[in-house]
Amino acid sequence: MNAWLLALLLGAPRLPFGDVAVGEHASGAPALDPIHAASITDLTIAGAVFEGLYAIDGANQIVPDLASELPRFEPGRALIPLRKDVLRHDGKPLSAADVVRAMSHWASPSSNASYLALPLGGGRAAIAGAGGGTGLLPISVTTLDDGSSALIVPLAQPFPELARLFASERSSLVFGSGKAPPIGSGPFKLEGQRPEGLTLSAFAAHRMGRPYLDRWLLRPGSLARPPPATGATLALDIYAGPTAGPAPARELWFLRVGTKRPELRSARLFRALESAVGRDRLAKRYLAGEARPTETVRGSSDDPQLTFPNGPPTGGIRAILLIPERLAPDRRFAERVQLDLLRAGVTATIETVKDETLATARRSADVELALDCFVFEGDIADDAAHGLFAVMALAAATGGEGVVSEQDLAAFAGEDEPARQRRVAGLDRRLRDEAWIVPIAERSPRARIGTGLAGAVMSPTGAVHLEDAWSARLLPAREE
Repeated sequence: MNAWLLALLLGAPRLPFGDVAVGEHASGAPALDPIHAASITDLTIAGAVFEGLYAIDGANQIVPDLASELPRFEPGRALIPLRKDVLRHDGKPLSAADVVRAMSHWASPSSNASYLALPLGGGRAAIAGAGGGTGLLPISVTTLDDGSSALIVPLAQPFPELARLFASERSSLVFGSGKAPPIGSGPFKLEGQRPEGLTLSAFAAHRMGRPYLDRWLLRPGSLARPPPATGATLALDIYAGPTAGPAPARELWFLRVGTKRPELRSARLFRALESAVGRDRLAKRYLAGEARPTETVRGSSDDPQLTFPNGPPTGGIRAILLIPERLAPDRRFAERVQLDLLRAGVTATIETVKDETLATARRSADVELALDCFVFEGDIADDAAHGLFAVMALAAATGGEGVVSEQDLAAFAGEDEPARQRRVAGLDRRLRDEAWIVPIAERSPRARIGTGLAGAVMSPTGAVHLEDAWSARLLPAREE
C-alpha cells in the first residue's frame, strides 16, 4: 500500500472518547469462527472482524460487500463479481481462490452455517461428507473484461434469494487454514485471546478507512459491575428489561430429543414432553429480558399442528439433560424445564457441557435430552424468506439439512408470498417432527450501553450500534 494512503488512513477521524472500549458479554467464551456462532457476542465479532459477499444496510437492503455487485443470474448458475481493493488482515490481497476456500468452510462438520450451501449445486454432497466434509464446493472462477475476478456459483435450482442468504453474519468469510487464528478482512482484526478477554485492534488498511477505536477488549461481564471511570463500555448480549424498538437478533430456546436412547424416541413420550412444557410460565418468569412462549421454529404465532398422537407415557424414564455452559446464567430456566420433564414421566439429571461439545452432539443427535438455544440473525419478520432461512439454519445446526429439499427450494423460487408462507409452515412442522425439537420460548437479546459513547447513535432501546465505532459501512442515517 502507498505510504501516503496509509498515513491518510491512520489520520482518519476519531471519536472523542478514548482509544479503547471494553465490550462486556454474558455468554461463555466467544466463538472466533462465524460458522460456530451461537450468541449475540459471536455475531458481533463476525460483523467486526469478518466480511461476507453481501451485507444488509441501514435501510434493510442487500448491498455488495466483498462482492462488487449483486449476483448476475444465468441458467443453472450465478455470477458474483468480486472487489479488487480488499486486503486480508495478514496484508495479502484477497483472491478469488481465497473466497472459494472460505465458502467451502461452510460445509465443515459441526458447522452452524451449512445451510448456506443448500441451494448450490454439489452443496448437499459436500455437507454429507464428500471429501471428508472439507472439500471445495464446485465453485469456479472467471476473469471479467475489466480484469477483475468473478465467482461462477452453480445452483441446484433457481434461487433468487441468494444474495440475501449470503448476507448472513454466518456467511462471513474466514481466511487461512489449520489451527492458526482465523483471518478476516473487516475493520477490526483479532489481536489475542486470553482468559480475561478477547482483544480486537483496528485494521488501518481497511479499504473504507481506519476505525475510530484503536482496539476493544471483549470480556465476560455483569450488570453488577460498575462502569469504568474513563473510556467507554459496550455491553453486549446482556439482557435488558422490556423495551421498545427493533431487536438485533432472536434466540430460540428448545428441547431436543436425541437418538441415543430408543425409548426416548417414542411418539407418545415426545407428545407428552411437548404437552408438559409450560411455555408461558417459563418464558415470562424464568428468562431474563424480553421473552415470549413459542411453539414454532420461525417465531410466528400460528398453530403448529403437531403430528404426534396424544397419550401419557408408559412407565418412568431416567435421562441426562445437557445444557451448554454459556446458558449457566439461566440455570433456573433449566431447572424449571427439569420439573416439567418429571411431569411427563422423565427424571432428568442436568449436566453442563462445553458449547463445542454440545454443538457436535447436536448434529449427531448423540444425546439423550438437550436444552439448547439457537440464535437467528436480524429482526423477527413475517415474510416467508425470513421463515425459510430460520428453518434452514436450525435444520443445519441439528444435522437435518434434508428437511428442506432441493424440490422445496425450487418450488419456493416460483411461488407467490401466500404459497411461500404455507410451504414454510409445512417445513417448520417437518423439522420439529423429524428432528424431534420442542420449541419453548424465544427471546430478543439486546446490546445495552454501559457509560456513554460520544459521537455514537443511541437507539430508543439504549443500544449502541457497533458500526458507529468505524466508518466501514457508510450506512445511510437511521431514523431513531
